[in-house]
Amino acid sequence: MNHHRFVSQTSNFLSTASILIGVLAFAPYIVLLVVSPIAHRLPSIVRMPISIIGLWQFLLSWLVLGRPVSYLLLCLGLLALLATAFFVEPLSWGRRIGLGMVGLALLVFVFGPYRPPVSPLGEEHMLVLTEPSPWFRGLRNAQAIGELVPCRYAIIGWSGPTLFYRTECGRESVQVWQFTPGATERPTPFAKGVPDDLYVQRFDRNVLLNHLYAPGISPISEEYAVRSLFVPGSPLMSPDGAWLAFIARRPYSVEDVLLIRVHEDKFADISS
Repeated sequence: MNHHRFVSQTSNFLSTASILIGVLAFAPYIVLLVVSPIAHRLPSIVRMPISIIGLWQFLLSWLVLGRPVSYLLLCLGLLALLATAFFVEPLSWGRRIGLGMVGLALLVFVFGPYRPPVSPLGEEHMLVLTEPSPWFRGLRNAQAIGELVPCRYAIIGWSGPTLFYRTECGRESVQVWQFTPGATERPTPFAKGVPDDLYVQRFDRNVLLNHLYAPGISPISEEYAVRSLFVPGSPLMSPDGAWLAFIARRPYSVEDVLLIRVHEDKFADISS
């Protein structure tokens, strides 16, 4: 009898701990993921609690979710708690539903879509060269929310159809990467240092900005100013004039290397 009571109490404790961690860690993220794109349409009385949720998520991301080691420990630890709580002792349907919702929230957080600071307008095709792997999308989103800067990027130039850019991540050594649109799926390291005689052709940043937008900005009247802040430098055009490469960054937060396809009838103004 005592053993059965101990197992039951342990199961209840594990399920309660799992639900509490899920609510505190991932429920605010889910709310922000759903509400942020339409926040500018909501009345101020609704935006106030959303701002409080955002502040909590910022602190949690800055302290825990945005750091690789603690991100993995929390996600894997919660997954272990969920599995243990399910199988230690039969649970009530209420607790099972609660654990199921926490598991779903964890999956949405880890594998939810990552969106760079800017998106293309219309039918423009854009590639995110620094897009995280599926199991680290949650980490990158948390880094964006917590205003952490895991890596800095610099576009070096083009060699034929291949783009070269430089990354500097924390204490790691500087790494040069290469990517050929249409020929390779992911960027690959370039082990020979910086290539010589790269093609560097600047493009008018204002023309590029007119083909981008910054989603989720409130009030909407400030969207262009924020968009301009997110793309601080001039893009580089490929030698064949087919692609523009540029850096997009959130202030005090993550950066991305982006490529956008050039349509000659739309991108007409090139600055030398």
